[in-house]
Amino acid sequence: MTNDASQPGNRRADGAARLNLAAAVVSVAAFAALAGHYGFRPAGVAATVLLTVQALALAAFLLLAAWRLRGSSDAWACLRNHWYELALGVATIVALLVAASADEPRRGVLLKTVCHVALVLFLVVRATELLRAATSSRFRPAQLFVSSFLVLILLGTGLLMLPEATSHEVTIRDPQGGPERHLRGNVFAKDRSMFVVQSGAGNEQVHYMRLSHTKAPPAEFTTALFTATSAVCVTGLVVESTGGYWSPFGQGVILVLIQLGGLGIMTFGALFALVLWRSLGLRESATLSNVVSGSRHIRVGRIMVFIVLSTAAIEALGVWSLWNLWDEPAMTTGQRLFMSIFHSVSAFCNAGFCIYDRSLELYRDTWQVNVAVTGLIIVGGLGFLVIHNLSRIGRCHVRRLWTRLRGRIPQPELDRRRLSLQTRLVLLTTLILLAAGLGMLMFFETLPNLMDSNSPADARPFMARTEPHCRALYAWFQSVTARTAGFNTVPIGQLTDSSKFLTIVLMFIGASPGSTGGGIKTATLAVVFCGVWSMLRNRQNTHAFKRSIPQNIFLRSLVIITLGGAVVVAATLALSVAHEGMAFLDAMFEATSAFGTVGLSTGVTPQLNHLGRLLIIAVMFIGRVGPLTLFIALPLGAQEVKYEYATENVAIG
Repeated sequence: MTNDASQPGNRRADGAARLNLAAAVVSVAAFAALAGHYGFRPAGVAATVLLTVQALALAAFLLLAAWRLRGSSDAWACLRNHWYELALGVATIVALLVAASADEPRRGVLLKTVCHVALVLFLVVRATELLRAATSSRFRPAQLFVSSFLVLILLGTGLLMLPEATSHEVTIRDPQGGPERHLRGNVFAKDRSMFVVQSGAGNEQVHYMRLSHTKAPPAEFTTALFTATSAVCVTGLVVESTGGYWSPFGQGVILVLIQLGGLGIMTFGALFALVLWRSLGLRESATLSNVVSGSRHIRVGRIMVFIVLSTAAIEALGVWSLWNLWDEPAMTTGQRLFMSIFHSVSAFCNAGFCIYDRSLELYRDTWQVNVAVTGLIIVGGLGFLVIHNLSRIGRCHVRRLWTRLRGRIPQPELDRRRLSLQTRLVLLTTLILLAAGLGMLMFFETLPNLMDSNSPADARPFMARTEPHCRALYAWFQSVTARTAGFNTVPIGQLTDSSKFLTIVLMFIGASPGSTGGGIKTATLAVVFCGVWSMLRNRQNTHAFKRSIPQNIFLRSLVIITLGGAVVVAATLALSVAHEGMAFLDAMFEATSAFGTVGLSTGVTPQLNHLGRLLIIAVMFIGRVGPLTLFIALPLGAQEVKYEYATENVAIG
């Protein structure tokens, strides 16, 4: 009797499993077909085969959606749970019919566009379902967090290794009989007689009779892996020119990796889950809460929506601010838009990727760089929980003011919004670090003028040769960007050794918890400082702003600093061994920049051999996920000890 009763349930479970397996196979085929289409740009028979695979994959997605509804015992429950898949299927069929009724010249393009858009949306749905299943599983939050970055890095590496991800090898001939110039760059047609060549040095207009170009070979595995890791970990270290080596397709892949890596792929998964299912399960909420804040006592749905919407609004404001920065006559409107989007996303995510090889040195005196870019960096480095807390307080004050303007007395609930302890610590620490970095960089770069005023100007460091107001402006930008942003307006290799070491300290501290940056985090430093100060005052507990901080938080902060320092020291020694001619300070600078996911470099990154590249890749990954989180994700970190040993004192100090 029991077996007979359970047979229908078993059959439904088996049917659902087969349906999910079929959907997974179709998803892989669709992704491969899209990657092949945009990554190879095939022609002839190969193009026809890929288009056929795309059409079959789309038809399979539509059939699977219909089969899911047909095979369900409760049609209304299926409609409620999978309405998005059925709605997408209906919308796709309608769009295909509209495209098929268009005129002959546009019919093929419209059908292809509808097919590609529908496939991308179906893939997003499948990825969201997979992430939901992962967050609902028994995996620990740390394991899910680390795994999401690994998967994203591998996907990015594969896409960057496609032939269409790299640029062209360009030859520019001199009409006067001078030597030919050879460079890597992207070629855009401006009109019938002129081309625009985009390289790491900038854009250049070239007459079509003076230009020849051929497709460069695909990127090597280590180059693609290094770039993908740097983008996902929002570091900004590059071994090849972003503007000259990578094609628009490759730059687009880097841009997507920066955005997904900065916010976290699980954030986007949660947002799509909220859109599709209107809510999150208990285990999903607990997992995502732990990933976002390390605490289960937050409303994860609202936080996820706030993160995505605030990011979109801030980055859009950044695009508007940077629009007039690119004033090159050879730049097209499309390039200007892409440049604004790319650098706005890179700045807010604290990635530091720049189309130009010299970063933002060409625009070091503009307000867009010193105000807009630094503003994006600071806001992106504060952390989303801090931004959310500030926004709630702002909304409270606005409502209070509006109530008073209407002649009413504000309700008592409006006065209950206050700055959290984390917000206070983050804001104060950030302000101190920015001011200290500005002042000390100004002092270190002015000191050569005071120590040896008779030396020629060419023998002094770069910033020492500038005017005092320019020096202050450059010091301000470097103080901000050293906090995991990675942009630079002055040559880092021409800073004094004191400024380099100060930059190393700032890079090691990094941004704030829950932000797009790396490092040990400002709150970690603040908690350790408060704990040390409490011990010096012979207090048993750690205090800050008339609040007590749990002892385990203080111990956790000490562990993070210890592990971070150990990673930097080990990476510095390993780089010194792998590159015997590298200066020790440059090796430490490079290792700290990778750990803090900063992206600043003294110029040694392109010179790294394969061993050095793999080493920096590992350090970037550790710095992004956090050494403590990585250790917890390992099986060794999952052991729970339910016993205690006898206590015995040890003499220290």
